[in-house]
Amino acid sequence: MNVHTVPRAAVTTSLALLRAPLDAATGLLPGETTGPKGRAKRAIDRADARVRGIAATVMFDPALHNDARRRKAALMERERAARLRGKAETTTEKARDRSEERQEHAGRRRKQASSQANAKRQQATRRRQQRVQAAKQDEQERLEAN
Repeated sequence: MNVHTVPRAAVTTSLALLRAPLDAATGLLPGETTGPKGRAKRAIDRADARVRGIAATVMFDPALHNDARRRKAALMERERAARLRGKAETTTEKARDRSEERQEHAGRRRKQASSQANAKRQQATRRRQQRVQAAKQDEQERLEAN
């Protein structure tokens, strides 16, 4: 136990007491890492790391300074992860939208192709009926001519 242990414990305990209601309130916010909850948690962590850094400087406590530095590094990594998650969500959403558009476009093309095929079938049926009718008429005329 050295000269810095008691003041370091006081800083750590004070920050824990200050954080408790903030952490509880943050827990009620929506959105885990990329939403308001994640942003609020990171803001609290940022303030915690800054206060620890300032206290370490004022008290000349290297252990507290290292703790503040580790917390800041961890915070930066969480912020990076949140940014990457946000980009991934955006990319996923865009891909989902493109996929839906492609499916809708393919559905429209299938519908159009089906309509065209039906129209061609109907036209072929009409031509066949016209040929049959013309053949019957020719047969009738030939029989009447004899």
